[in-house]
Amino acid sequence: MNNYREIVEKKLKRKLTPEEIVHHKDANQHNNKNSNFQITTNKLHPKLKKRNYKLKPQDYTDMLEALEIGTVNSFKQSLHEIFTNRQIEIIYRRLNKLPLSKTEKEMFSRSIKKKLIALSNEALFKISQALIYT
Repeated sequence: MNNYREIVEKKLKRKLTPEEIVHHKDANQHNNKNSNFQITTNKLHPKLKKRNYKLKPQDYTDMLEALEIGTVNSFKQSLHEIFTNRQIEIIYRRLNKLPLSKTEKEMFSRSIKKKLIALSNEALFKISQALIYT
């Protein structure tokens, strides 16, 4: 088994499924810092390996579809820790570019968007990682 898979499994406190791939963000397979790991799928991993690749909406859709068949369970669990089932449904609809009702648009702009902005804050992410893994 690859050493980095063991490191990730130890941090997650569970075994990775065969469909879960550990991606090295900086492309250096010898850099086994937790901040350098990203769990992804077989389908998305080749795209992530391309230099300066920006994830597209379809990539997120592919990742969410993978969640439905049981891969990347920690991601799905994390979504449910932050968002309600209804909010997750709206996120799926936005990712798939499906129309939202007026109420759904309001929910997205008033609560979901604020949580997503906070989650995308790099400083908050680094603080979270430091608090969890030290």
